[in-house]
Amino acid sequence: MDDLWNRMRSRAGQAAFEAEKVRQITALQLKIRTLRQQGEQAAQQAGTIAYQLYRAGQVTPPALQQACAALDMLETQIATHEQEIEQIRAQQFVVPVTPAVVLICPQGHGTLLPGDSFCQQCGARGVMPASNLCPHCHAPLPPNARFCTVCGNPVAAAAPPPPSTLCPQCRQPITPTIHFCTNCGYDLRQSQTRSTPSPIITTPPSSATDTPTSESWLNEEPTPVPPQLPWTENPALPVPVPSPETEATDDAPTVSSGAQLPLTAIEEIEQPPALPDQTTCPVCGHVVAANVGLCTECGHPLGGQHEEETIENKPASRSCPVCHSVVAPGAVFCTGCGHYLGVVTGDLGEE
Repeated sequence: MDDLWNRMRSRAGQAAFEAEKVRQITALQLKIRTLRQQGEQAAQQAGTIAYQLYRAGQVTPPALQQACAALDMLETQIATHEQEIEQIRAQQFVVPVTPAVVLICPQGHGTLLPGDSFCQQCGARGVMPASNLCPHCHAPLPPNARFCTVCGNPVAAAAPPPPSTLCPQCRQPITPTIHFCTNCGYDLRQSQTRSTPSPIITTPPSSATDTPTSESWLNEEPTPVPPQLPWTENPALPVPVPSPETEATDDAPTVSSGAQLPLTAIEEIEQPPALPDQTTCPVCGHVVAANVGLCTECGHPLGGQHEEETIENKPASRSCPVCHSVVAPGAVFCTGCGHYLGVVTGDLGEE
């Protein structure tokens, strides 16, 4: 099919070439005919002048020289155009060479000759050159190939694509800094907890009945500690503190009332005094602004006149019933804890 199309295109080009030759020859012949007519007119004018001079007996050479010079110029132009016609007639049609697609041998014998469709060495049908070729035999390689299937030489593997952050449940792109998927509400801290090993500590016995007489507690199995949650900054480790009912013995150490506890014990931090436009949360003691309705530290609702004024003046909004975080009016999942908030149907109505 391609050969037939090429022949038809070649014949069309040859016909156009011959038509152009005829046009050029016709134009030059028209010029020659015009010049001949002008020459005949000049000859007639020269003859008329010579005849008139002859009749008058006043033959002057300059007048005859000018007429003869014009006639000679016309003859020169006619000869030049006739030579151009002969050159045009001698031209031959040259078939334009179109760049053919160079195929390659699938068996690794290199590129085929221009216009060939089969390999001259193995007879295999040529294929289009792929972007991924073997650097040794130039055979096409399948995707992610580590060895050439023709020559067996190893090839450099392509660099893996950069890892993308996707939700493990719905496979949607997520921001690496969030804790819950904004599409399905999946708790992303679960995957982080699984990948982070849990710290292991050992605690010595603290009571008289559990205290061994030797250092055999060093050989006991370690006690795993739950992983640190994202919302806790400094979780206190369990510290063995003897109770008042525990009787002191010679083998177990005693803790007096004035003794200092270990550094891991939780110390009560005194909150700064509240200003006139501030209030103190009755649960955690955190100082917050007086016109807020919830504690910004623990989420405890703060009652009073300021809360009523704030609720009346602020626009309609929702808060999570679990962590009391303020969420957007159209949110389905809480962005703080991932709790399912339901679908909003009307004036903050939920289904």
